[in-house]
Formats: sequence, structure tokens, C-alpha cells
Amino acid sequence: LGDCEEHRTSSRGESWSRLDRSSPSPSLLPTTNSAILTIEALYDKAIQVSRTQYNDGQVYPYCYAGHYHKDAGLLTHKGTSSSSKDEQNNVMIDIENENEYRLSLSVQFYAEASRVASGYIYEWGDSLQLTKVMAKLADYILDEIMTASPQPATATHSKSNNRRVARTWHDRNNAISTGTWVAAFYDSLLYWEEKTGCQFLPFLNVGDARSLGKMFSYFSVDVRRDIVNKLTSLPMAETTPVNSMQSTVETSSSSTTATTQSTSSSSTTQSTSSPSSLQFFTSPRSKRMGPNGMILNALRKEKVSIGDMELAIIVESCDGGRRSRRARTRS
Repeated sequence: LGDCEEHRTSSRGESWSRLDRSSPSPSLLPTTNSAILTIEALYDKAIQVSRTQYNDGQVYPYCYAGHYHKDAGLLTHKGTSSSSKDEQNNVMIDIENENEYRLSLSVQFYAEASRVASGYIYEWGDSLQLTKVMAKLADYILDEIMTASPQPATATHSKSNNRRVARTWHDRNNAISTGTWVAAFYDSLLYWEEKTGCQFLPFLNVGDARSLGKMFSYFSVDVRRDIVNKLTSLPMAETTPVNSMQSTVETSSSSTTATTQSTSSSSTTQSTSSPSSLQFFTSPRSKRMGPNGMILNALRKEKVSIGDMELAIIVESCDGGRRSRRARTRS
């Protein structure tokens, strides 16, 4: 229903609403005390229903909520003017800067989807659709959040030559928060593989454009180091578990401003403000992304290099799943 209202919006979908505070499961939205569009409230309600009625076993409510915030965060890239007028205060608002925090929120919902997926027992064939969904989410993170196209593809600039560049983040905190949730997304997938004892997700392979190392190469080294600091240490205060990832989520109490030079783009990060409730993932579950593991150590370096050694686990043949299933059938 939320997806229908988003793409075929009625007056109901554009009306203002508030979150259902009677739900026993806390909302992931940072604007829990503010009015939101009914569309957004419907997505949040779907997540609450999944959590309370379906033992939090559905990935699609998180996916749809992530898509919504991704599109909102990319508002100016959809052809909308980059600024609008606040009639009440008679000031101009930069829409892109104002909504940038939604990109972090989008990846947070995608990370929740991968957490739900990691709770299932992997079976070749039975889990095929689920792994396809995770691969598609990785596509969205890479193509629409981590990178930006410098110019549209034309007859003289084919899509293959239309090289994408690292996103210019207007707020450093938004970049760091997004990075921690990208780590959370991959952490659950790594954990899923470790639990299964089999490397079955092709896009985690080092040669894939969506691999962990290549994804993080779009962050500057200083931002990456701040991301790793969030993943390896918990602050003494303002750290509370707020969602169902069985992890600790840190909430930013204030927005800091900084200008950093990106190693993969000539642009610099500008300063702006972001919501005071911006959240950071801080507690990986997978052994390979542990605080002393080789993956996080690789992310600290000037050049990200994550190879087969960093991703290695004790692997049983992936065909074993199929052989085991056939053996059970014969018996």
C-alpha cells in the first residue's frame, strides 16, 4: 500500500501523519516525534507488523522503506530543483543537503533486510530468490548511494564509458553513518556465510564491483578510519540498543562539520547540518569483520585491498547442500 501511494500518490498519501507509538517494537525512524507523510508511516507500519506478527522474518518491508528513503535522499538527482522556499520562514532550503541523511537511513533499512536474510538456513535453490534480493540491494547501494554519474549517457558517451565517481557528501557525519550501515549490510551477509560454512554470495567475491573492498574505496581514507573507529569501539555515553539487529546503535548527539579531500574524487565534502538522531552501526557479528580482523584493518589503509585471504572461511563444497538435500530425499 505504501509503494502504491508513493508511485500513484493520492491526497491521503501526501497528508501528514504520526508514527504509531502503541507498537511494542521501536521505530527505526529518527523523526519519531515529528509529523511524517502517510506514505512513510505506512512503510514503518509494515515493519512493525512484520516484527510483531511474523517474528521479524520478512525482508521486503525493510527493502521498501529503504527504497523510499533512497529516492528521497536523491531528490535533486531526479530532476527536482536543488532548492525550495520555506514560506513560513521565508528562507531557501537546499533540498539535497536537507535530505542527505536519508541515504544513511536507506542503507540502515537495507542492513536490516540483510540481517533478516542471515537468520534463514541457506539451501541452494530454496534461497535463490533471497540471494537475488541481496544482490539487488548491493546494486542500489553502489549505483545510487556510494557513487554518482558525472554526466548522463549520450550517443557520444556510451553507458560503458560513463564512469561513475564517488559521491560528494555534504555532511561528514552522513558519510560516516552511511559507511557503518554499509558495513552492517555486509556484516550480516558474511555472518550468513559463516553460519552456513559456505561462500555462496557471488557479489562478495573480490572481483565483483559490489565487493566489500571496492564498495568502501568510494570513501576517503579519513572517513573510512572514522567508520572503523565506530565499528571497533563503543563510546562511554549515548550508546543504546535501539533496534532488532542484536547490536549496539550509537546515536549522534550533534553534527560536526569538516571538509575532507576524497581520494577517489576531486570533490571535497562540504559542511551542513544533519538530524541530531543520526545513527551509527557499531557492533559487527561476523568473525571476518571482527575488531581485530583483517577486513577492518584493510579499511584503515590508504588504499583498500581486500583479497581472498581476508574473506576466507572454512569452506565446505557449496554443492554439498545439493547432495545433502538429494540424500535426504532418497532416504
